[in-house]
Amino acid sequence: MSLILRLQQLQGEDLQKLQALYMHTQFPMEIRYYCASWIEAQDWQGINVDDLSMEPNARMLLQELIQQVNQKASGLSDEMMFPIRLKLNQFARELDQRWSISPLNFVRTIRYCIEVEQSLVDDAGVSKLFFKIIHRDVR
Repeated sequence: MSLILRLQQLQGEDLQKLQALYMHTQFPMEIRYYCASWIEAQDWQGINVDDLSMEPNARMLLQELIQQVNQKASGLSDEMMFPIRLKLNQFARELDQRWSISPLNFVRTIRYCIEVEQSLVDDAGVSKLFFKIIHRDVR
């Protein structure tokens, strides 16, 4: 199951932690959601964010994500999706403005978000398993 689908199953405090993550990093959750398959398919770990020679690779990922966001926005043709289409277009412009001067920090941020997401779903899974084991043993 993809990470984004597992994130959608979070509840309570875990969901609040996810929301806080995206508020803290100022990376739009909408982009994470609409471009999830592309984001999850990239090799974020393959870029050494402390090596300036990797900046062209990071810039390429940034440009590809901006392109993905624009494609998602243009694919939302339903009139009910009009506000989301406008918001995605705005996010694409903001991605370019914010991260084009520091694409390695862009990669660092995405990598951090994915690591925290993975930790949240792993911890939630352990909690559910522990809950099931305890309730099975009580019966």
